[in-house]
Amino acid sequence: MLVTGCSEDKAEQVAVLLNEHNNLPSLYTGDDIIHSRALYCPIVVGNLVLASIAVERLNFLLTEVKHLTVLPSLRGLGLGKRLVSIVIEKATTPYIIASVRADNKASLSLFTSLGFTVISEVRNKANRLKIIGRPRELEIEDESRSDNSNRNRVLG
Repeated sequence: MLVTGCSEDKAEQVAVLLNEHNNLPSLYTGDDIIHSRALYCPIVVGNLVLASIAVERLNFLLTEVKHLTVLPSLRGLGLGKRLVSIVIEKATTPYIIASVRADNKASLSLFTSLGFTVISEVRNKANRLKIIGRPRELEIEDESRSDNSNRNRVLG
């Protein structure tokens, strides 16, 4: 089940996922997640956060995808792709952007498969980043259309 916004316990789980698996330059707390300008949307089963994405409308032109994270044991099952696809579907701006670590091949591949292209490269405190983007209205051939059984089983 996709949840918009986070309760305290879910926010703590999202913070742990980010801190342990996203190689960010600073650590996050549950309070950071709850009080962020970005809206965190986790996929929750029972009381467990399986994956999460943050979304922030920057202005009338741009929506930014932030902090996509999936439990390592569930990677490759389509959860991240499903979260980004939902953002694309629900965005109210004409363009969607994200920054991805240049060494994060899996995330770059996921975003590329959904029509994102590299716009620029920058460096933050800790990493070299690729700035990627796409227009919201872009038709993408869905290669996984023929085998959605795994994703449907996970997302219920």
